[in-house]
Amino acid sequence: MSVIRKAKPDTMTTTKKSKDEQEKIDIAAEEMILLGLKPPTNITDRKRCMLYPDDTFFMYWDMYISVILLISCMITPLNFAFQVELESIKWYVNCGWAIDIFFAIEIVLTYNSAFIDDYSDVVDDRKMIFK
Repeated sequence: MSVIRKAKPDTMTTTKKSKDEQEKIDIAAEEMILLGLKPPTNITDRKRCMLYPDDTFFMYWDMYISVILLISCMITPLNFAFQVELESIKWYVNCGWAIDIFFAIEIVLTYNSAFIDDYSDVVDDRKMIFK
């Protein structure tokens, strides 16, 4: 995980207004880090074709796959109940294929994604990822 470092307030000005402004800046910085909008500070040697946990793309992909998974969970009972009728609807069949393709892409991305171990170290060794 990214380490959130708060900026130290200026020692020359310690007025109430500057402390409030500094708190707002700290909160905004934390929110930016949570959204993945800041580059990581603790990962310096990045490998090619490897996704890291704090990448913006990785966060958006996880949200997208979560939505696809929710849709898949909602349509699975329909598939069991009305299988014969739904096979004749072309767009429904195409959506099913698209969902399957996205899950296949998810498998490939998962095996090319670094993770954070129990000691808060980023593991990007492919042998360790496959275990």
